[in-house]
Amino acid sequence: MIRVGTLISAMIIWSVLLGCSELIIPRNVSPEVVCKGDLATASYTVRLDDGALLYTTVPEIADNPETRRSPWYMSSEHFGPELIVAGGENMIPGLGDFIIGLKKGQRTVVTIPPERVYGTYEQDGVYHFDRVSIMPRILYLSREEYRSIFSVEPVVDENVNLVPYFTSRIIQISDQGVVLESVVENSMHYEEEFGSVNIRPENDDIMIELTPNKDALFNMDGAAGRIADVNERSFTVDMNHPLAGKTLRVDLEILSLIKASNVSESIDWLEDHDNALSFAKKHGKAVVLVLYCDSCWWCEKLMDETLTDPRIRILNNEYVWIRVDTGKQKNIYDFYNQVGYPLIVILDKYGTEIDRIEGFVPAHRLRGEFDKLAERKGEGRTEKTNERNLHG
Repeated sequence: MIRVGTLISAMIIWSVLLGCSELIIPRNVSPEVVCKGDLATASYTVRLDDGALLYTTVPEIADNPETRRSPWYMSSEHFGPELIVAGGENMIPGLGDFIIGLKKGQRTVVTIPPERVYGTYEQDGVYHFDRVSIMPRILYLSREEYRSIFSVEPVVDENVNLVPYFTSRIIQISDQGVVLESVVENSMHYEEEFGSVNIRPENDDIMIELTPNKDALFNMDGAAGRIADVNERSFTVDMNHPLAGKTLRVDLEILSLIKASNVSESIDWLEDHDNALSFAKKHGKAVVLVLYCDSCWWCEKLMDETLTDPRIRILNNEYVWIRVDTGKQKNIYDFYNQVGYPLIVILDKYGTEIDRIEGFVPAHRLRGEFDKLAERKGEGRTEKTNERNLHG
């Protein structure tokens, strides 16, 4: 006969492995166990295998002159315990998975292997380039090649940017291909984040010479790599994450726990700007105003990822949340001196601007901004700037 205690223990272990599914948790399982989707407030310090500090929420550790910092040390913008989404995306990749099954008040050391953090080191991610490239002044492309590069049909005498530093003019089109002539009359010099570029005409060719800076970032196909080596003839770009292949050791303590069931399922959005501000004033609540455009990819990412994160949803009742498509409501775009998308404006209950966050921001950073605002409010230092009213 199986003892009841043994059966319950087995069910607890199985529930932890499955992310604490509510369907299999016995009624007497402690609600203080971290389950998938929960919000755990934790104090933690992240070190590499050699003991070098990578990140900490503890100011005493960060400020200690005897602390040896990793070359990739990440300074906290807001020291103090942080909210971690169990099983979700967090500032330290993989950390959310490794707190599942821990208990409130528990302190432990978690080891996160490379494949769960920044990936293993891949030799295929290392590229070698010549520093000098020779480009014919007259260049032939098939029509298929031209369309794959520019996504349009060629037009005679039109200028195109085959290379970002100079234009090429279409001088001939046939059924077989397109003939381009590079327009470079004199030597040119450009400074880039990765180093410098020198371009000079030489007989029937265009010489393009790069002088890269070691350890500078180098963009390839929308991703950034690091220039790992430079010599007289070539340079090497490493597209692996700087921490690829590194094991992280996290000393953490679970200070408090909010169960997923206690977090609002979504933000309660208002979309009428003026009525929403009146509602905020009436109920004495500050305002989170999100100005977006429905054709903006970064706005969509903000709405779908950041503003659906439980660290933000937990604040649903703390603020009045307003979203306005200023791509259509230009008067509000102008009123808030908006210069791009998306824009988050924090207002007090009277509609006075307290802070603004331009561009996309991930959930952990946005939550940090809210925490800093709450801290300033607690110290009586809430700045009130740009007090305005849309209708005078």
